Amino acid sequence: LRWSDTVTLAELEHEEYMRQGCRFAGRCPLVMDVCKTVVPPDIAIDDVLVKCHLYTKEAEA
Repeated sequence: LRWSDTVTLAELEHEEYMRQGCRFAGRCPLVMDVCKTVVPPDIAIDDVLVKCHLYTKEAEA
């Protein structure tokens, strides 16, 4: 088995396409377990529409 120095764009796109949950879960520094499985709902914050479980938790608090 050899280590691959490169990753093709097709591999990255496939991973992104197949990801369940939030599209940013693989690159977000604030990722939570729920982000990897559930698509976040649309939430209006200060006249801006966001899709983030972080804001869902804040809205519930």
